[in-house]
Amino acid sequence: MVEGKSKKRPVLPLSYEVERIVAKKECQKECDYWNTMSDHLSPLNELKFRDVIHVVKTSPIILNRQSISETEVAFSLGLSNNFLYQLNDAVAKYSLSFVSILNSQCNHFQLIDCERLNSRLKNLCYKILLEIKPIRGGQRKNYFLKHKSVTIFKHELLNVKKIQYTLSELDKEKVKLEKRCRDLFEQLAKENEHAVIISEQNLDIFTLQQQNSYLADRISKLEEQLPKYKDDKDFDQLAPKTQSRTLKKLETDAQRALWFSNTFGLTPKCLTMTSTKGKDISLNFQEKKCSDFNCMTLEDQDKIMKLVFLMDRLCVSDAAYHELTMVHNDMPRSYLLVQCRNGVNKSFEIERLPGNVPGAVINISSEIEKLLERHVNKHDDVNQVYVKFSGDGAKVSRISNFVFFSLSNASTANTTSFQEQQTFAIVECSENHESLKKCCLPVFNQINNILSREKWHIAGTDINVKYFVSSDMKFIQLLLGLGSCTGEYACPWCKVSKNERSNLSFHWNFYHEPSIARTVEEIAQEAKQNKKRFGCKHAPFLNLSVDQYIPDELHLMLRVTDILLRNLINDAKDLDSDLKLKRLPQTNLKKLTELIQGCEVAFSFLTNKAGELDWTSLSGSEKVKLLNQLPDQLLLQDGVIRDETRNDVVSLWKDLLFLYKYINESTDCGSIVLEKNKVWVENFLKIGSKFRNGYNLHNVTPYMHCFVYHLPYFVENFGPLKKFSGQGVEKNNDIVKQIHQKKSNKWDSAVSALTTRKRLEFGYMNNMEREKRSYFKKSEWWDGSLKIFRSGKRKEILKEISEANINSRTSLDFGEMNEHDLRAFLKDHGINTKIRNREKLMNLVSSNCLYI
Repeated sequence: MVEGKSKKRPVLPLSYEVERIVAKKECQKECDYWNTMSDHLSPLNELKFRDVIHVVKTSPIILNRQSISETEVAFSLGLSNNFLYQLNDAVAKYSLSFVSILNSQCNHFQLIDCERLNSRLKNLCYKILLEIKPIRGGQRKNYFLKHKSVTIFKHELLNVKKIQYTLSELDKEKVKLEKRCRDLFEQLAKENEHAVIISEQNLDIFTLQQQNSYLADRISKLEEQLPKYKDDKDFDQLAPKTQSRTLKKLETDAQRALWFSNTFGLTPKCLTMTSTKGKDISLNFQEKKCSDFNCMTLEDQDKIMKLVFLMDRLCVSDAAYHELTMVHNDMPRSYLLVQCRNGVNKSFEIERLPGNVPGAVINISSEIEKLLERHVNKHDDVNQVYVKFSGDGAKVSRISNFVFFSLSNASTANTTSFQEQQTFAIVECSENHESLKKCCLPVFNQINNILSREKWHIAGTDINVKYFVSSDMKFIQLLLGLGSCTGEYACPWCKVSKNERSNLSFHWNFYHEPSIARTVEEIAQEAKQNKKRFGCKHAPFLNLSVDQYIPDELHLMLRVTDILLRNLINDAKDLDSDLKLKRLPQTNLKKLTELIQGCEVAFSFLTNKAGELDWTSLSGSEKVKLLNQLPDQLLLQDGVIRDETRNDVVSLWKDLLFLYKYINESTDCGSIVLEKNKVWVENFLKIGSKFRNGYNLHNVTPYMHCFVYHLPYFVENFGPLKKFSGQGVEKNNDIVKQIHQKKSNKWDSAVSALTTRKRLEFGYMNNMEREKRSYFKKSEWWDGSLKIFRSGKRKEILKEISEANINSRTSLDFGEMNEHDLRAFLKDHGINTKIRNREKLMNLVSSNCLYI
């Protein structure tokens, strides 16, 4: 029988019973390992290894010693070459170590399975394999009869007698443990019988209590009347932990004292008390609220989710809500909101973008599936759906810029709300080609994969999907790899040059003919050339036809009104320059400011760092207010613009408002739309023919060219442009800005902003926003009274500011000012003079009402 191998040296029998059992099990495990080692070898394979091992050098004295030095040699084993040759195959076949197979052939000693012996045997086997290859015939038989020697050190021998002694001792302990187990089992049976007797006695006690319940209630009432505790300190003087224990005890006693209310069918829910310092303290008698969101009822979960939605929509921080819960005890605890928020976040698979900048993207295919599912649920007849991709850049802080990507349903005009926008990527980078190529390639790759998929199977319905890109002209130029709007060939849809943009003699479809229209293939080919033509600088990011890039009507209106507003300001400046030469008060810019502010628009002039005149940038809604109200005010106000072109300028503003509404609602053919838009540009150039700056041929921008020749094509083929509006995108950008500034994690800004935005979309899709109260809208209030109220409030504020300025002026002591200080004072108020006489300077101050 083969002796065992000791992986861990066994110890002598210990005094404690548990340690005896553990030691015995370990020893038995080692013996079983060695006893079964030879079971892996078949009888035929065992015959191969017999009579192939013999001791070359032995030391019996050393073998009987219990303690030896690790550096002394015990003996050497002689192993035949035939054994070593077969040993390598046995190791590979049976998955055993070299020493394990060697031990199966040793009857009088056992070796420890150590790394040195395995390495030595492995090297000998490999050596035999190399040497035997060239040997054949009788030389091969003689070679197999030769031996190789392996030195065995004393510390590599296993002490078999010691293990056998340990096993014999453990067998004796086993007998003792079996006897003790029988004793414990008998004792357990007696305890069970005793427990049955006690349960029967408890049942008798319960029966007696039921029969005498009236006496028990009477006793409990008497006990309640006895004072149970008395504290000399007030509640406010107790430590927080003591206050908590006191409230718990009061809650139990109060519930017991209010037992009588149940007789009237009333159940007390809470008890509110006031401390000596006036602090309200409430005790809730209802069942304790669940501390886990998933364990709450569906109604409570819905309330928590709506609360999370409101916090995201209004950008309320967790710290602010936590302070509210400290003031109002009835509000859900903040940790429940965190659990709900984390649960919603797990439904979004957000991935990071490359570029070593904060960037996040969500799977676009899943977003399109959600969009199509909503469309199928809302509409019965679903043939074709327009999916619009949008992108835009925005400055979200002084040092941070975001690029947003979103998609929406452009099939109907009522799906342009910001609530319908599904944001799928946010990147913190600048809005230029290098940044987009570096950080947004995974986004463009996903979009390109989707563009090749024209059919989607949703809810058992096959839907044909057509894809568009709608954005401002700058972002469209970036996607197509073109230059900016100031370039020679700035139009994204055709190859018209800067000098030919003002030519209005072509038919409505001329710039979409193959000879002059752009294509994605042509742009990519031109970008590869050394001499880049037609403004093609880079290859397009998307494999989408140029005709499916739709201009955003909002940005078209904004850029055109920028030209008109700039011309108004230049007119007012020129008139003020003429008045300055005549030494008259310069009031035209001030009048223009008052007119614009009278349209309920915040507007003012300022001077930039270069010393040039600049003014407030206006939003889309503010520009619409100007288009509605400013033309009539310009007719009634003297000055501001030149009289010879006043009617033409006012007509230009009114016609632009009409065309803006027209292209958003029109379904006319392209030729009709072209004629209306062409008339407006002709009127624009007509003013320039009257020697007015800002209305000349070179002032026809790419936006005006698109307004005349490309909008008719898009209206003809895709219907009203309202469904491609960018108002929802701009509102979405504003929301993300608020999230970044008030609620975002600044060191992971993109992921935090995208996660919050997706939670908002989840809330909008699940109707978590409250239903607005219905009311009767009176036009006279919105068009008249409200405007008067707001303008009156603004005038009151401006009056207070003016009075404060007058008070500051009258507080100046002009008597102590010298000539230099007076000239500086006049210069601050827009009056430049070279007068050096003090009396004349004081008269100039008085004449301009600068001194009262």
